[in-house]
Amino acid sequence: MSFGVEPARIDDDLVSFLKSAEAAGKRSPIRMFSKDERVKLTAGPFAGMEGVYQMADGEQRAFVLIEFLSKSVALRVSPASLRKI
Repeated sequence: MSFGVEPARIDDDLVSFLKSAEAAGKRSPIRMFSKDERVKLTAGPFAGMEGVYQMADGEQRAFVLIEFLSKSVALRVSPASLRKI
């Protein structure tokens, strides 16, 4: 990045902070939900329904069991659309 013809100058403290933040970010992610934890769906066609968290399906999806028409049904949903009860 530059300002005019001069390259942008970055403070050494900022570089050190960014390096340490990146190194800290390489830890394993914190799980927001535990298996068999009760959750509520907040988005999508099943918004407002309660379910039971089963497991993560990659980073973008999670499996949740809901009761639908007197049966347990597994849904793949975005973890962002879940809230703890």
